[in-house]
Amino acid sequence: MSGLRQMNISFEPAEDRLLLRITAGEPGNLDEYRIWLTRRLTQIIWKILDQAIASEPVTDPRVPQESAGALREFKQAAALAEADFATPFAAESARTPLGPAPLLVTKIQIRQQPGGHLLILETAQGRFVNLALNTGLIHSFRKLLADQSLKAQWGLSLGMDPGKAAFLVEAPRTIN
Repeated sequence: MSGLRQMNISFEPAEDRLLLRITAGEPGNLDEYRIWLTRRLTQIIWKILDQAIASEPVTDPRVPQESAGALREFKQAAALAEADFATPFAAESARTPLGPAPLLVTKIQIRQQPGGHLLILETAQGRFVNLALNTGLIHSFRKLLADQSLKAQWGLSLGMDPGKAAFLVEAPRTIN
C-alpha cells in the first residue's frame, strides 16, 4: 500500500470487533483496505505502538532523562492537535484490492524504518497490509483505537487520555 490518505476505526457491535478502514493512493485512484480487529489484537497493537513510542530516543540533550515521559506526552498532545479527526471518512469510489468484505487480522509485526515504523497486519487468508507510520500517525492510530475500544466497552486499560495534559496545566496550590 502506498500513500496513506485516511484511516478510520469504528466499532461494529454485531461482530464485537473494530473495523479498520484505510484509504491509500492518489485522488481518483484510491484503494480501500478493510480489516477486522478483535479485542485481543487491539490490545496487542496498543502494546506494540506503545513500545514504538517508548523506543524513540529523546534527541534534545537539554531534556533530563527523568523528564522523557513528559516530553513524550507533550509530543502526543502536539501530534493529536495537528491530526484531522473531523473530516468524514470517504472511500465511496475506492477500489477494494482485498475484496469488499473485511479480513480478520491474525498476526501483527512492527519494524523500525527510516522516519518511523512499519506495522504489518497479516490476515487469516495470508494477506498483508503494511502501514508506514510516523510518530504523528502512531499517536492518531492510538487515539482511534482508544476511542473505539472505549465505545466497545471491552474494559481495556489503554492508558491514553488525550484531553488531559497534566504536565502543561498544573493544579493551583498554596505554598507557605
